[in-house]
This record gives sequence, C-alpha cells and structure tokens, in this order.
Amino acid sequence: MTSNALFLSLLSSLSLFSLSPFPFPLSDIPDQCSPSPCNPRGTVRCEDKKGDFLCHCFTGWTGVRCEKDVNECNKRNGGCDHECNNTMGSYHCSCRRGYMLVERKLCNDVDECQHPGMCGTARCVNQDGDYDCLCETGYVYDNNTKTCLDVDECEQGVCEECVNTPGSFRCFCDGRQGKKLSQDLRSCQVKSPHSHYQDLTCRKHPPFISPGFNQRFIIDKQHCTLDQGCSTIFLEIY
Repeated sequence: MTSNALFLSLLSSLSLFSLSPFPFPLSDIPDQCSPSPCNPRGTVRCEDKKGDFLCHCFTGWTGVRCEKDVNECNKRNGGCDHECNNTMGSYHCSCRRGYMLVERKLCNDVDECQHPGMCGTARCVNQDGDYDCLCETGYVYDNNTKTCLDVDECEQGVCEECVNTPGSFRCFCDGRQGKKLSQDLRSCQVKSPHSHYQDLTCRKHPPFISPGFNQRFIIDKQHCTLDQGCSTIFLEIY
C-alpha cells in the first residue's frame, strides 16, 4: 500500500469516528429516568432520551422537571365569577356570601327568603347576595328574637309631652297647667286668657298622631266623648 492510500484509509477511519457522539454502544448509557429526576407530584412520566431526559407534566404543572405550579387564576381569573383560589397543580372557584357555586365557575344568588321563618314575624325581602327583614312603620326588627319591636318615639324627644302607642305616638299638653298644643302639634304654648274649648271634632290625623280610641276624655272639668268611627281627635282652641 502506498503512503497516499494509507493516509486516505486513516482519514476515513477518523471521519467515521467523529460522526458518532458516543465512542461506545447506546445500550451502555445508563437509563436517565432511573431514578427519575422529575417532580413526582407534577409528572405523568419520565422519558429516557439516551443521555438526557424529558419530563411529561400533568395539567397545572410546568418546568423542566415539572416542578413549577401553574397559577390558573392569573389568566382571566380562571374563568371564575367571583373568587379564584389557586392550589398546587390546580385551582377552584368560590362565591361570596349570599351566592352559591354552580357548574364549578358560576355564582348564582341565594334566595334566603325561601327558607321558612328566615325573618320570623317580619317581612323577608330578597336582595342580590343578601336579604332584608322589614317591619311596619313604628317598629324595628330584632335579630335575636326575629320579631318587630315597637319603637318608643317619645324617647327621641319628638314631643314636649308624649305618649307612646303601638307603632306610633301622641303629643299632648296639660291643660290644667294652662298649656295647649302649638300649631306644630308637637310643642306646648301658654293658652290665651280668652281661649275656650269647643267640642271634640273628627279629622284626618297627621302622620305623627296615632288613631284615637273610643273612650272618655276629661279636659278642664269638661266631659267630652270621642264618637265611634272617628280616626283621631283635635281640640279646637282659639
């Protein structure tokens, strides 16, 4: 063999050797997934790549080793109506008070008034995400007893002289002390020496005067009787 032929043969052998990344059979390379380098919590399986590995992740995990949680709430609130709660590898939706979760993501209003006795003796009115217990004018709702309690307006100083009644009140003045009810029907003023009484007459009562009762009144020794059918009384003084 000539020197040129020997050189070409040697060069060919070196070229073949350089084309192969491994100077030994691939079967001799250790399994890259044994033991697995992947995060077991986030990995479906580990794939041996003969000198490398590939971790296949569960939904909700990412990273070379499936070690990073995906925060689904960062993208459009996870599709939740109200609250999005991220967890490791997953998430879940929740609703604010007064709503219920439907179809895993939607929040529908809860009609609390459908529950018997929710407001006791008061009237229950459903609101969006809440409800109200309402009482008639002159009453206030008590959460402990679930009843409507009478408001004592007289404690609020609505009249100079006041008598509380169920759901309302009455203003009056003591005629024995020479006083009469002023035009505002709440305060008292001194009677004129020339004032005299007329018979009690029926009139439509103002909002702050409670309905009258079929009873006997004694005013400055003058006896007057309120007839049945009258809604309230006024004493004409002038």
